[in-house]
Amino acid sequence: SEPYVAVIDGVQIPRSSRRMPGTAWRRCPRTPVFGLGIDRAQRFVNLAWLTPQEEGYSRAIPLRLWPAFPAQAVAWSEPPRQEWKAGLRALGWLRQQRDEAGRAEQWLIAVGDGAYDVTGIWRHLPERGGRWELPLPVEEILGWLWQR
Repeated sequence: SEPYVAVIDGVQIPRSSRRMPGTAWRRCPRTPVFGLGIDRAQRFVNLAWLTPQEEGYSRAIPLRLWPAFPAQAVAWSEPPRQEWKAGLRALGWLRQQRDEAGRAEQWLIAVGDGAYDVTGIWRHLPERGGRWELPLPVEEILGWLWQR
């Protein structure tokens, strides 16, 4: 069967409260480089499904947001964690959902940016009957996605 393609990426949601759980100071992306400013935000990892291409287009359907609050954030019931660790939790959840849906043999391809290019992610991928492959060259992945 065709592989299930997912995308993971960090997202920051601006907040104005200093007491809202999970909020922390960050460099404001809306200010110019020559006049950096700060604001508050909550950090999450967005897990989305990439639909098969139709007429050259594909959609990213959001599945779930996972908290990735820094250690400096206002305390919340979730412990602080790095973005790649929240991404691992998201991939483990997705693999479990696919297995429970009777798709244990279906390959799961996850695409992420440089925040997930750390040694720890390869050492802690969820265990299951299948195997995890090292990343393919970007050209090969993009070629495969384009042909979908």
